[in-house]
Amino acid sequence: MNKKAIALPSLKHDTRLPVILNRKELRDLFRAPALLKHRIVLTLIYSAGLCRQEVINLKISDVDFEWMTIHIRQS
Repeated sequence: MNKKAIALPSLKHDTRLPVILNRKELRDLFRAPALLKHRIVLTLIYSAGLCRQEVINLKISDVDFEWMTIHIRQS
């Protein structure tokens, strides 16, 4: 390495566990939207474990209804 470089200590990030909802909380979450379309999208996002960018890039053509699969493009 370059001798002129400054050696800085690495920062430690707090590792946080994700919030896990129980069945009643999930049921309430999925029933919250008034429109059926929004309920379906919310259920799809949660059950497939999609992250935000994957959902943003998702298109109807990425969902294969015959094989019941979702094609996730590189995000």
